Order: sequence, then C-alpha cells, then structure tokens
Amino acid sequence: MLIDATRHLKFVMLAQPAATILEIEATLGIVQEILRGWSLDEIAAEVNLQAAHGTVPDHERLRILTGGLPLYVQTAARLSATQYGGDIGAMCSAVEAQTNLVETSQEIILTRLFETLPYLARDVAAVLAISDVPLSEAEAGRLIDKSLGISAPEFAAAIRQLRPLGVVCAFSGQRLQIHDALRVLGLSRFNSFPAPKIKIARETLKELIIESFEKKRDQSRFPLYVRTLVELGELKTLIDLATEEWFHELGISAGIWESLDSAAHNEAIDAEQCFYALDGLVFADMKSGNVAKTQQRLHEMQKLIDENGLGAHELLVVRLKQMLFDADQGREKHVMEALQQIKEVLPDNAAYQRIFRYNVAWSFLILKRYDKAESIAHELVAEYYDVLGLEISDVMFRSNKQIAEKLVHTESLHDDLKHLADSLDACAKCANAQGKDSGLARVHAAKFYGLANAISSFINVNQDLVDEFIGRSDYVGAREIIEQHLLPTVLEHKMLEKILSVRGQYAVVLAYCGDYDSADAELARLDPYRPGLSPNQCAEIDNQKQLVGKLRALKVRPGMVNTTPAYLRTASQKVGRNDPCPCGSGRKYKRCHGQFLGPLFDLFRRA
Repeated sequence: MLIDATRHLKFVMLAQPAATILEIEATLGIVQEILRGWSLDEIAAEVNLQAAHGTVPDHERLRILTGGLPLYVQTAARLSATQYGGDIGAMCSAVEAQTNLVETSQEIILTRLFETLPYLARDVAAVLAISDVPLSEAEAGRLIDKSLGISAPEFAAAIRQLRPLGVVCAFSGQRLQIHDALRVLGLSRFNSFPAPKIKIARETLKELIIESFEKKRDQSRFPLYVRTLVELGELKTLIDLATEEWFHELGISAGIWESLDSAAHNEAIDAEQCFYALDGLVFADMKSGNVAKTQQRLHEMQKLIDENGLGAHELLVVRLKQMLFDADQGREKHVMEALQQIKEVLPDNAAYQRIFRYNVAWSFLILKRYDKAESIAHELVAEYYDVLGLEISDVMFRSNKQIAEKLVHTESLHDDLKHLADSLDACAKCANAQGKDSGLARVHAAKFYGLANAISSFINVNQDLVDEFIGRSDYVGAREIIEQHLLPTVLEHKMLEKILSVRGQYAVVLAYCGDYDSADAELARLDPYRPGLSPNQCAEIDNQKQLVGKLRALKVRPGMVNTTPAYLRTASQKVGRNDPCPCGSGRKYKRCHGQFLGPLFDLFRRA
C-alpha cells in the first residue's frame, strides 16, 4: 500500500461518516478525528456576509444547531436572510420547534443518514438528543433503560452502530453525547414518542443531573437542568430558583421568564406562588431597563398582599424592592419614607438587619449620598469578617484555597461570602465617586465573589478592577486580570451577554500595553456582530475604536502615566452619561464608573 511505502509523507483522509470507518481504522491502525466546525467569530462573519444578524446568544444557538459545520452554517444563515428577515434567532427558534417551512441542507443531508439507521439505534439517538452535555456511559445507559426499556447489550450494540457514523461522539472518561448537528433530527423523533415515554425520559434526565450536582457539583449541567424543568412544567421549582440570588449569577434564562410570566397570571396557582413568580420577573424587567414593567410588577405584588393576606415577609420583600426602585428613579423622599415603613416589619434578626442596611447603603449610593453609603458599607465589611471568622491578614496575599481553609462554615456561608463581596464593592464605588482610590477593596471583593461562585458579579468587579488599574497606569496588571481571570471565566461559563464587553475592554488594554495591531484585530473580530447589537453596544465599540486610535497616535505604552483616572476626578468635573468614561476604558460613563444599575439588579434579587 502507498501508506506503507513511505515514512516521509503524511496523509489526511477526509471521509463521510459510514460503517466502513471502523474497517479503515482497523486496517490502517488509525483513529478518526471528528471535525468540530467553525468558531463563534467565524460563524458571526458568515452570518454578516449573508446579510443576517443576531445577538451573541443567537450565534451560539446557531453554532450548536449546526455543529458549526460550514455548509450547514451557510445555508442556515442564507435561510435566515431570505425567510426570517435576516433574524438568525427567529430561524433557530423555528428549526428547534420544527415549524420551519423550508428545509435546511443540514436536514436534507442528515435525514438520509438518520433514516439508514436501524430502528432501535434511531430511538437511542432520539433519547440522547435531550441532553446537550456529555453523559457518562453509566448515565446514558440508565437514561436509555428507563426511557426505552432495552438491555445493556442492546444499548451497547446501538452505540457501536452510532459512533462510526459520527451520530454519537465519545469524550474522555467514557462520556457520550449526540453530535450537535444531529440533535434537531433526534429531538424530532423524540417528540413523536408517546407523552408518558417523553415524561419518563425527561424525569430520568433530571434525576441524573441532580445526582451529578450532589456528587461532583458540576455547574456545566445547570442550564440543561433549567431547560428540563421548563419542559416538565415544574413551576414551583422554577419559582424557587428565580428568587435565589445565586441563580441569577449564572446568566441563565432558558425560557424561565416566559414560564414565570405564565405562572404569575395563572389563576389556578395560589397567591404566594404568583407573588414569588413576580418577584423573579422584577429582575428580568430591571435588567432590560423596562421601568414601566417593573413598576407594574411591584404594584401587582402589593395587590396580591392586600387581597390575599400574605405575610410580613412578603410585605418586607416588596417594600425593599420599591425602595431600591425609587432610589434608581431619584425619588429620595420616597426612599426615606420607605426606610421607616420597612423598619416596622423588619425581623429582629442580625442577618436580616445586615441585608437591610446593605440595601440602605446602595440606595444612598444610587442617590449620590456617598458619605452615608460608605459608612454603612464599611461597618458591614467588618461585621461579615466576624461572621466568617476572618481577619484581614487571612485575606492579604492569600489564595482562595487558603482563605477557604480559614472560613467558619455557617448555614448561610454562600450568602455571607457574596454579601461581604458586595459590601467591599460598595466601598470601592463610594471611594471612586468621591475622587479616591479604592485600594484593595475590589481585589478582595473579587476573591470573595470567586469563593461564593458568583460568576456575574465576579466578572463585573474584575471589569471595574481593570479600569481602575488603567487609571493607576498599571497597564500590564490590567492585561493580566483580563487574560488570567476575566476571559477564562466568561468563556468557561459561556456568559455570552458579557463576552463582547470584555473583549472590547481587552482591545483597549492591549492598546495601553502598546500592542496596537492586536487591539485593532480584536475589535475587527467584533464587527460582524454589530448588526445584532443594541445602539448602546455599537456606541461602546465605536468609543473603544476611537480610544485605541488615540492611544496609537500618542504611542502609549507601559510606563506612561494616565493623567485622568476616574478616581482622581474632582467633583466639579461633569461627565455626561453617554460620554466616554474618563478612566480610559473606552466604555460609556453610564456603563463604567457612572454605572449603578448592575449592582441594583443584585439588590432586587437580595431584597
């Protein structure tokens, strides 16, 4: 054979998935390598080329739907442009719901492959399609057994048929997952099963995920867990999740808000459940900046209390949230009145008192009463250190692992860590707002957010820390924060709503470090996403491009001093909310050092 005739030539064999793959592997002593497809940036470039558009999460949906395979991406983007007004999100929704009227090339090509499979193998693939994360061989076997009632040898035989065809991918640790590009076809078959069989499969998957949480604390499966709850219609659990502070840190929606909105207006659900469904929805409304909807939800919550005699705890929840909303709207008189009303129903409990005082501190911060806010926040930092059994020396120059060893493990450990980090972050914001450096407040806040696994807050405080390092002229330190902490966290946890902001900030930091070409290249990679971005996001990227251009013209590099850091501004320096932030981040002031809305979301959850 030609392959045996030389040791100096290397051969690449491109092959369609087929049963003969096993024969080729055995004959030549080689192992197949599955092509993984385009990256998110490459997909965005193709979508833009086809005159289509979408948000970053929409691009990720398209990547998952097509497996990133170029032909499938191209035809899906073209279909979006011709049939869905260029909206790839709408196209993905139609294909996922199987309501698209025009077949994609992916469906045409892969349907032929799928229909050649034995009947049982197709059923196995259909059940595996309900999980978009790898399952261990034991987990997959249990899922198939419960769903289809087949034996272990039959399951193994089906997997042996599916793997050579690329229908099922095998990962290290004997983990299995259906190929992304075939999931739509698998789900189509799965949805044709009888309703009882579908329910059994999803309930079994839920059990497997819960067990993996308990044994391995594997957060990568949490989005799948939420989607499974939505599919099963388990409203009570969804409502409980939506009112948990840590849940919102993970940046998951997965249809939960639509389910909560339905629950909030379902007369068959008791008043307390409706109240807490509304409680979770307030977060989504505030995040989207929907002021009218937020006020409407708060009014509905108060109405449920009045008409159904709900308890003091519900009254406390709605009053705290109304106070924070009034603060955001600049209604100081209403805030001061709310403070007195809240004290009337506030339990005589140290933990409740700390949370209340923290809400007061943030209300004062939003109202620009910085001295009062800072005083309360400093007191809370000291108290939370005591609660957690820590001294400042336990944190200085210590890793998170070393700090964790010193902690007093209380029932509310996770919340106490998060609230300590929040209090430190409040101290930092108050210091900056008064023209002062925040010292180590943000560094320590980042440590405690990490210990609390508060992913969203960890990203936010590190972005602020990068800006502060730029203000201190420590450009290399700012780059290390982004490369060692921010980007890995955003990518690992797929925080897609934040990725463009972090990458734009990274481009600015690269320019401060004198790496102008890399900065321009990074911003250029963001251009294909522009058609699906909001005007504010586009303006932010434009500001960053202008700033990179200025830094190149000035030949800025490490060692040069930034003369206008945010924390050195005097009170007389007025900055418009839509102006570039003087800290040099390239972000708008209202989205950088003038931003209090992000922390306000956390307060609504905590309230």
